[in-house]
Amino acid sequence: MRLRTALIATIAAAAFSLGIQAQAATGLRPDIRSLNRMQVYAAQALADSEEARAALHDGAPGTAANALSKTRTLLELIHSRLPAAEFQAMLRAMGALMSFEDNKQVLPMFQRLFFALDDLPHDAAREQARKALKRAQADLQKTDRAGAISALTQAGAPYADPVLTPPLKAAGQALTAANAALVHGNGSQAETNLVKLATDLLKLHKALATYPLTMTQNAPPHGTRNP
Repeated sequence: MRLRTALIATIAAAAFSLGIQAQAATGLRPDIRSLNRMQVYAAQALADSEEARAALHDGAPGTAANALSKTRTLLELIHSRLPAAEFQAMLRAMGALMSFEDNKQVLPMFQRLFFALDDLPHDAAREQARKALKRAQADLQKTDRAGAISALTQAGAPYADPVLTPPLKAAGQALTAANAALVHGNGSQAETNLVKLATDLLKLHKALATYPLTMTQNAPPHGTRNP
């Protein structure tokens, strides 16, 4: 389990780091309506996380866990609204498969990755991602899993969002830690993680509310975000 989580986290973290440098390669940006919807989701996720904390204070860890499951769903909804969401999700699936399946089971997944990539605009970012996927495929055929993971990371890099990815990633990590603490009955650690989760969700909400209009698709006139 730890290896699986580490592999997925490695791909996601490195993809973001590379993605900041590769933003110019893609014209994909969230549109105004998606930003508005994601902002609502972030507020709802914050409410659920605070309700989880309240339940923990009331001595109801089961209720807290249920509230956090709602938070998880809302974070996934935010992920689904980001540009290239399907491709990024398929990369996550591949990373998870590579942590426990053998190469024979993993290699067919590349076809799905290429299909998801083909749905994206034909630009420099897609070509960069395609080359990285081909490297990952070749490395895996040679049983070089480390090389394949590195190449998968590079495939997702052009589609990382420099504004939204950091708080979204931080919130996901805090949520996972809070759930783990609840499962192990560690109330004090769960409280610490829930406080961090609320802080990260507030940062995410602010990032969505102040997302630069110059980075959006179909930016509205007069500087307003309302469609």
